[in-house]
Parts: sequence; C-alpha cells; structure tokens
Amino acid sequence: MQTKSLRQIIFSVLFLLLFAPGAQALDAGGLMGMLTSQLGVSEQQASGGAGALLGSAKGNMSGGEYDRLLKGAPDLAGLPTESAAAAQPAKSSSWGGMVKSASSLMGGQSQTMTQAAALAEKFDQLGLTPDMVAKYGKVMVDYVSGSGGADLAQLLTKALPL
Repeated sequence: MQTKSLRQIIFSVLFLLLFAPGAQALDAGGLMGMLTSQLGVSEQQASGGAGALLGSAKGNMSGGEYDRLLKGAPDLAGLPTESAAAAQPAKSSSWGGMVKSASSLMGGQSQTMTQAAALAEKFDQLGLTPDMVAKYGKVMVDYVSGSGGADLAQLLTKALPL
C-alpha cells in the first residue's frame, strides 16, 4: 500500500512540474528568459532585438562559423534574423538618422556604422533605445559562453557590430 502512495505522490509532483502554469520558468536559463529578466523587456522585444543582432552578426561570419554558433547555442537557431519590426513599413528613425549623420561627418559610412544605424532603427521600431543594443549583445554573449563555451562567445563578440 505504501509503494502505491509513493508512486502517486511522485507522479503528482512530476505532473505539476511539467504541466502546471509557470512550468516555463524551468527555461529561465534560456536566451529569452535571460533577456526578459535581465533587461525587463517583453518576449516580443527580446526575440526581435536578439534576432536583429544575430542577423547583423551573421553577415560578419562565414557560413561555417555561423553554423558552429547555432549548434553550440541552440536558442539562437529559432530567432527571426530579420525582426518582426523590420517587416513593417519603414518609418523615420531619429536614432538611425543620427548615427548616419555622425558617420557621414566622419568621412563616410563604414560597415560597422551602417550596421549600427540599421540596428538602432530596428530597436527603435521595437520601442527600445539604442543603448539597449549593447545590453542585448552582452546578454547574448553571456548565453553563448554558457551554452557553447568561450570560443563561440568570442566568435559572436567579433561578429557583433558593437
């Protein structure tokens, strides 16, 4: 009789852990959990901002490097590398315009400045300020370091236009 009760208790606890509301908190160590909790952003902002940064980094990597990054940091594979905000009609972004103006005053637009302006515009469309780009980058590098190791984190750091 005791064995049956113990089995029922174990089953009940497992059921609650797997299917109870808030079970998603078990994934708090994932990238989206890290972004939302550390930066206080919505899931849409977390996904859109991380996707924009990953898309920018992807352009600065070889195909093999990018594949290695996705294998070592699985949460990145599901990100939209073109944020949902980018699919909306373009609106004038004061942040992106300021970055472009500053770049032209310094004698032209480097690739990094162009990428920074594009990221500022995407983050603006998500309701985020340009200073959030660097904060997202830090969280993403921390996530990659924890899931894929220091080599992959260094690869991502070099590819991010920060």
